[in-house]
Amino acid sequence: MPDPVTKSDLQEALDEMAETWTAKFQEYQERADAEEKKFGTVFPETKESLDEVQDKLDELENTWREKADKRERQQEDVVSKVLGNKVEVPGSEDQKAYDKYLREGKRGLSPDERKVLATSDDTGAGYLAPPAFSAEVIRDIVEMSPIRELAEVRSTSRSYIQIPRRNQTGEAVWINENDQRGEVQNPSYGMERINNHPLHALHLATYEELEDAVVDIEAAIRNDITEQIAKAENAAFLLGNGADQPSGILNNDDIVRVPTGNSTKITADALIDLHYSIKTPYSEGDGVWVMNRKTIREVRKLKDNDDQYLWQPGLAEDQQPTILESGYREATDLAEPDQNGDYTTGEEPIVYGDFMEGYTISDRVQIAIQRLVERFSDQGAVGFQARRRVGGQVTKSEALAIQRVGT
Repeated sequence: MPDPVTKSDLQEALDEMAETWTAKFQEYQERADAEEKKFGTVFPETKESLDEVQDKLDELENTWREKADKRERQQEDVVSKVLGNKVEVPGSEDQKAYDKYLREGKRGLSPDERKVLATSDDTGAGYLAPPAFSAEVIRDIVEMSPIRELAEVRSTSRSYIQIPRRNQTGEAVWINENDQRGEVQNPSYGMERINNHPLHALHLATYEELEDAVVDIEAAIRNDITEQIAKAENAAFLLGNGADQPSGILNNDDIVRVPTGNSTKITADALIDLHYSIKTPYSEGDGVWVMNRKTIREVRKLKDNDDQYLWQPGLAEDQQPTILESGYREATDLAEPDQNGDYTTGEEPIVYGDFMEGYTISDRVQIAIQRLVERFSDQGAVGFQARRRVGGQVTKSEALAIQRVGT
């Protein structure tokens, strides 16, 4: 059993990050700024040293996040034990039958084993994975998907969900004590529909793997399809067209766009403007930045008018690094700068806001696994096609804001 993560472990990781930031990054960044101002360029050796420190900060930040996630899972496990929550464990009846199905197919199952496994309501889609399998996949996806971690997620057994949406706010009016009470504007609500779209992932297992009892075939399938699903979801929640996939945040025209004021760069003033472009309730406490890793590195270099860096390392063991006092997440599908820190005019590299209020994900939690025996027989393998349904769209555009490169 791996050693548990303690508060001291988290604090130690943060302290090392803060030390690297203060003692090394700021020194090299100040040197780079001075060279740029005096000579019009940053010397290669300075840039190389600065890049090395950036790499170190990335490494330390990833270490801290991994430890923080692990500690959070530890605490969840403790709560489950205290409350006596039911936990699916390997070796349960459905788990054994499912493992046999994966290795030998439907023909290898006895009549009793077939009764244990639930069939999908999608014709030909195979058996539904046991709840423990689906739960593990979804938990792992959350760790890999920044939008899923931040947004509101609703589960359903249907092909869509409907959520109430306020179309009109109520309006209070002042009246004199003896005046007749007239009509006032009442709040109005409608229903917004979010469709779930089918998403497929494929894993190949060789005949040797299926015949080897030592190989955890279920874990191999789960890890592979989790990565595939997470990548597809990440892209769709940000860039999806809404037709045959979730509707992405960047495809919503109602979200305010804040220009950088520069045709190729992000600037400190533009980030500050973006931060204050949404209403205070969406920013204070719940506001989160989402951007590419390379954009994070550019933001670390920015200072406000008081010569203070916008990026700051966390101080306490449970406090993550921040940008303008708001946390951030990395999203690989957002635009990234080139090696000179430049973007193409019109690109939208940063999203900021309260994603829990602004974006809703609809999950049909069940995952069906279909065994494809003949299709890959010439490769000496069996294919396992996983299928699930996912939807998503912006449900409150005023809670989010997007940074657009340009003037």
